[in-house]
Amino acid sequence: MDSIAKLKEHFVKFKQRLETIKEEEELSTGQEYLETDEPFDDGHELIKEEYLLQVSCNNHLETSWTQTAILPFESCNMVPPSLMDDRDSLRKQVCVWFAQEHDLKGSQKELNAKLLSILKYLDWYEDNIFDYDNGSAVELEEFLKSNENDPNLKVILDLPRGESGVTVLHAVSRARTREAIRDRVDQAVDLLLKAGADPNAKNNEGATPLHYAAAIGNDKGVSSLLRAGANPSMCDRQGKTPQRVAIDDSHYNVAGLLLTKEQEELRKELYNIPVMPIFGSIRFTKTLKEFLDKHKSNPDLKVVLNIRSERDELEVLELARRIAYFDKAIGAEIRELFLKAGASCDVPYCIAEKERSLVL
Repeated sequence: MDSIAKLKEHFVKFKQRLETIKEEEELSTGQEYLETDEPFDDGHELIKEEYLLQVSCNNHLETSWTQTAILPFESCNMVPPSLMDDRDSLRKQVCVWFAQEHDLKGSQKELNAKLLSILKYLDWYEDNIFDYDNGSAVELEEFLKSNENDPNLKVILDLPRGESGVTVLHAVSRARTREAIRDRVDQAVDLLLKAGADPNAKNNEGATPLHYAAAIGNDKGVSSLLRAGANPSMCDRQGKTPQRVAIDDSHYNVAGLLLTKEQEELRKELYNIPVMPIFGSIRFTKTLKEFLDKHKSNPDLKVVLNIRSERDELEVLELARRIAYFDKAIGAEIRELFLKAGASCDVPYCIAEKERSLVL
């Protein structure tokens, strides 16, 4: 019941601000806004943008909130409002955080507002929309650098936010930032960690930033978190480790970064199978079949078969390709064995299948 009360409280606050926004819309009809000396309310403008965008998409924000926030449990077909959901875009979460009240002092409030103003443009708003008005990791870096000696910075970074009690690091670890897609590292996650954000902070469900990064297959974010001391063995309230979360969502690129001791031993056993040119390849095939048959019921096998190399190719398919240099037929057979055992077909090589008779 407490969560319902909090949800209604958030709804009332947003409804009040939306009423103000709608009044502004009515005033703007046939009129032009006059310039004023009033301070720019970044949070207000962000909520306004969210409202106008959803209205333009024929998804009336107020109507959907009325149906889902006030009576969220009266219909099995209804879902919690999107702006309350920590699975939404970072921009939408920031929209909620702007309206949320925390027990912060004056200087902390100012610092928090500045951080949120940067975060709101850090990710893509939608999968198919590229937002060129992006605060980017560059602005985040400048902000963190200029406040590195402020003791309030860590308070703001580790502040539990929203209904799920996530920190900024949780949200950014799960965001589709353009830096994470463009670069080899998740720059935003790196910057927050270097600024002192807690890599093992838990939300209300016991999930850490590592769980969040694993949930979307953010391998760069996972690598950054591990380097900063994130504990891959921590479980959420459902008893799931970050690797389990990654596997449940078929993100084996991440699962391979979070290998258990047993998985490491299985991987070692696989690559200890001797590979010799020419005649040795036939012997390798026989031994490989025995290995795969021996571990076919072991769930760790699929994790090991889907580990990626530095070239972002599956290690086992790289192995098959190397063998194919000496014997194409054996190489193709080995590749098929790995695929049937659970290795995922690499997209770049699948695309090339029409152009080459043998995909290596």
